[in-house]
Amino acid sequence: MIQTHKKAIELISQKYFSRIVAFGDKKHATPHSLLDNKTSTLFSISNSHCTFRDHNGNLWITIPETVMVNKKRYYPVIGDTYSCDEITISFCAIETIVEMAANYFEKFIDPYYGFDLNWNLNFFCEETEGEKIRYQLVESKFKSSQHHEIDAYISFN
Repeated sequence: MIQTHKKAIELISQKYFSRIVAFGDKKHATPHSLLDNKTSTLFSISNSHCTFRDHNGNLWITIPETVMVNKKRYYPVIGDTYSCDEITISFCAIETIVEMAANYFEKFIDPYYGFDLNWNLNFFCEETEGEKIRYQLVESKFKSSQHHEIDAYISFN
């Protein structure tokens, strides 16, 4: 369980490409939800529950004590599902929900967050004894995008 919470916190704390938005507690600077603006896929975690909603609106939720459906009280268990208006609500363990969220959102993590990248691709040709030899040079350089006062790039080839 502790491992799962660590994975969920790590997932929510990542820096993502712009289509993924993290929501949270501004006062304590702690995010608790991820939303894909393009597909409306949502992952949310709190002390009492965890949810994942896919692009079709289907919802997976950890098990609450009771659920009110059509003015009746139900006591769901792991594996129970409820369908209403073409949306399915599934009750499952937190580990399952965090794994689903990780499988979806990890592909949108921005590995270059905080860097200003500059890539140049150069081609050279040389003709020796009637044979053309082509060379390709990739120049990559980066600098911090967070500290604008630093005006130097680190370069590697």
